[in-house]
Amino acid sequence: MDFYFDPSKVDAIVLSHAHIDHCGRIPILYSMGYKGKVYGTKATKLLSKVLLEESLKIYNSSEDSDKLFDDKSLDSKILDNVYVELFDAGHLLGSASVVLKIKDKSIFYSGDIGKLNTPILRDPEQVTDVDYAIIESTYGSLEEHEPNEFFDKFKEIIINTLMEGGKCIIPAATV
Repeated sequence: MDFYFDPSKVDAIVLSHAHIDHCGRIPILYSMGYKGKVYGTKATKLLSKVLLEESLKIYNSSEDSDKLFDDKSLDSKILDNVYVELFDAGHLLGSASVVLKIKDKSIFYSGDIGKLNTPILRDPEQVTDVDYAIIESTYGSLEEHEPNEFFDKFKEIIINTLMEGGKCIIPAATV
């Protein structure tokens, strides 16, 4: 696998949450020369450990997933002139929105951001007053109460398959 950058020249990784589409290629980066640490919340570290056990085998990485993560406080300096501050994203246990402060600039990044008033997770924390924002928009085009043809058709296929005695296998990237 090739990246558009040289992994050995990357100094640090800040992980917003433990879904496999966010943490799954970390073992590849190590196998291609990455030597730094991965920063994230303690819960993200624990969930990633579970998810990465199989990835480590698949990518023939000798790194133990415990060694990938740095346990120090995450409202702190991670490199010269680079500080990280994490805010609850309300998406998944341990998920965080990230503010990187690099010299005199601040960059906000968030993977998925959760909904307000969910029964188990905390509400996402608001972050303001940053110079740049990068936000994942996986669900950005979906409106919660608007009919969606794709989901209606998907539901119909599943119901028909089960009613005819068939089985459904639905691969999903989740924890």
